[in-house]
This record gives sequence, structure tokens and C-alpha cells, in this order.
Amino acid sequence: MNEVRGAKRLLAMLSGLALTAGLLVSCGIADHQLPNASSSTSIPTHTPGDDITDAEWKVVVAKVLPSIVHIIGHGCGENWTGSGFSVGHYLVTNEHMVHNMKSLEIITPKNGTFVATSWLYSKADDLALIDISNHPIAALPLAAQDSITGDSIATGGYPGGGPQVSERGMLVGKEIGPVGDSLTFVWLTTANVHAGDSGGPMISVKGTVAGVMYAVEQDNTHTIAIPVSRLRATLDDISSLKTGIPCRD
Repeated sequence: MNEVRGAKRLLAMLSGLALTAGLLVSCGIADHQLPNASSSTSIPTHTPGDDITDAEWKVVVAKVLPSIVHIIGHGCGENWTGSGFSVGHYLVTNEHMVHNMKSLEIITPKNGTFVATSWLYSKADDLALIDISNHPIAALPLAAQDSITGDSIATGGYPGGGPQVSERGMLVGKEIGPVGDSLTFVWLTTANVHAGDSGGPMISVKGTVAGVMYAVEQDNTHTIAIPVSRLRATLDDISSLKTGIPCRD
């Protein structure tokens, strides 16, 4: 197990090593809880939206779950399990899900299974894109702007390698924390997510993607998500991404 101290705290990634729900300590951020970071950023200008009823949440979740996939990374000496979601031409997941992988097995809720052997990635953002132009999956819309503290959210992923699960929570704060090999603004949430949820979407009450689940605080206090503004910036600058090279045994 790698142990890295980032932003004066330990974070655990939410992908599962060897298809287990074991947590790895790293300076990445996945789908679970994050401690207080070293500094904060400015608050977006919009105000929190009203919460919605349980019945309304069920409608929102039912619409997004078909676009969330289970990803099994087959590597050289290790396998990983995690999650991802469609934004149209690409699946989004975490870079730590594809790092040092030979192939990626993509299991969709409705369209069967296929294998990817190439991907694009940004290590600095801990984001990866998988081309699904030959395997279309309904895209999730991205939120127009970042959420704010107090907003209700939901998650979707495959904890422990499946089955598909959605959890509800709230955004309780924003901090500067380690993502990939950089420091950036991340969300702290109360959503109860686990190893295997890495790369799944954080969903707003409107059914839009508000972020990407990434890590958990070592003390299980909060979950951590990369904000949608970071994802938008990555999608707007695809030409700057690196091409993943499958590992060799």
C-alpha cells in the first residue's frame, strides 16, 4: 500500500484493488470522505436550490443510472474495479482507474460489455476519457456551474464491484486538496460511498453532473468529489490530454 501525505491529510481512493473493496491510501481524491484542506477558494455566486422529495429523487436517479457503467481494469499484476459515466463521445472516469492497465472491461447496464485498450488522461486532474463512439451510451448533461455548500447531491457507482448503487448526501464544504499530482478545489460530501465508486458521477437535484467522485478521508468523515468546472475544463481541452499506453506483462 502506498502512503502519501497530501494537504496535511491522508486520502483513500475509491477504486477496488484486485476487485475487492480494500482502500488504498494516496494523495488522490475518490468517492468517499475528505479531511479539512489547507486553504479554501471563493464561493460561487448562485444560491442553494431547494431540496426535493424522496419520490422526486427516485425519478432523477432512475434517469441517470443507465448512463453509469462498471469498469474493471485488467493490469499487469493487479486488477481494479471502479465506475464511469457517459458524456456522449466519451466515458469519464478517474485517471487512477486506468493507470498501468492493459485493458478496460466496460460493463453497461443495458448495452452489454465491451473492452477498451486506449484512453486519454490528465494525471493532474485525475480524470480519464474512454472513447465510446462505437458503443453509444446515453450522455449525462453537465451542470452549467459549480454547486455550492448546502446543495443536495446523489451518487451512482458500483461499490465493491457491483451491483449498481446510488447514495444521497449533501455538499458540506469546499477545500483545496490533492487531485492527481496537483492541488485544486474539491467538494466534501456526506454521501456514503465506497471502494469501487471511483469515477462515478456526483448528481445534482436537476439530474446534471455536478462532479466526479474521487476519494474518501482516511477517517471516513466525508467523501470527496472533483467539481464539474474541472471536468468541463478537461473536456474543453482534449487535445492537451495524454494517450494511455497499455502496460505489458
